[in-house]
Amino acid sequence: MKKQTVAMLILFAVAVATTSAQGDARFSGTVLDQTGAFVPGAIVTIKNQKTGEVLTVTTNSEGA
Repeated sequence: MKKQTVAMLILFAVAVATTSAQGDARFSGTVLDQTGAFVPGAIVTIKNQKTGEVLTVTTNSEGA
């Protein structure tokens, strides 16, 4: 599960980095465990390396 969580965080970081030049960013995704099941209640934190801004969200019942 840890590898998939790290993979999702990398995906989010890339999404934020590629849109940072536009002045705003959006990201979406689903946290899944190693069996492909949703992970409700997972805490996902993203940090903008340029501004230091941090966003933390908790996944819903569908891992989103």
